[in-house]
Amino acid sequence: MVVDNMRDPLITSPYRRTLLQQALSRFPDLDISAIDASAILEIAAQKVRALIFAPLSEQGISQARYWVLMCLSLEEQLGNEPPSPSVIADCLNVTRATMTQLLDGLEHEGLVERRPVGNDRRAQAIHLTEDGRTLFERLVPPVAAQVAHVFAPLTLAERQTLIELLSKLAAQDAAR
Repeated sequence: MVVDNMRDPLITSPYRRTLLQQALSRFPDLDISAIDASAILEIAAQKVRALIFAPLSEQGISQARYWVLMCLSLEEQLGNEPPSPSVIADCLNVTRATMTQLLDGLEHEGLVERRPVGNDRRAQAIHLTEDGRTLFERLVPPVAAQVAHVFAPLTLAERQTLIELLSKLAAQDAAR
């Protein structure tokens, strides 16, 4: 079982580069610059994520619940029908069981509501409540401000280069 918050020990070691050099003598085919780049990317991603989503904890909401609210808000903005739990789960890449737990909590807090679709009692659509909309509208500005703060040290050209480089990595065929 993989734990989502488990970290690569190479990332946490202050001796990462020394260890990589030593590993090269044992495993001559290692591309240590690629491994080092991967470790730095993971460190940066963890720190950026923590900084960006810090305002959520101040409001008592998890990142996962924020993303559910965002998904529902985006569907509303696009004028789409309210999605089913399975559509939201697919959008957020979580299991149906995880989505059920998230929706149970959000529904208990009055932020979303499940409504039946047609005559099939099993089919449900998830709707933002007015409280859910209000909370999401209140959360967006501080999260967006954190995003701006995190990327403020980079120039516009550096941001564009970062986008291009990360897009290149993201476009790789995962099956390879």
